[in-house]
Amino acid sequence: MSKTHFKIVIPLYNTEKWIANCIKSVQLQDYKDFDCIIVDDMSTDNTTTIIKQLISEDPRFTLIENDEKKFALRNI
Repeated sequence: MSKTHFKIVIPLYNTEKWIANCIKSVQLQDYKDFDCIIVDDMSTDNTTTIIKQLISEDPRFTLIENDEKKFALRNI
């Protein structure tokens, strides 16, 4: 039986109120063979600080911080 490896893409902007729940939900999944790419579209709140704390010990997660505004579709 072959294992399926997949990628989860989470584009976001100013989600400090919800991002911890989102990341923890992904981390708690039973299936572990995935990569999660989080794309921050220049948040102005504490979103990236929270993300960095939560994913620092989890190599399945990658944070991309945009240096120019890309909006929803270009972030995916």
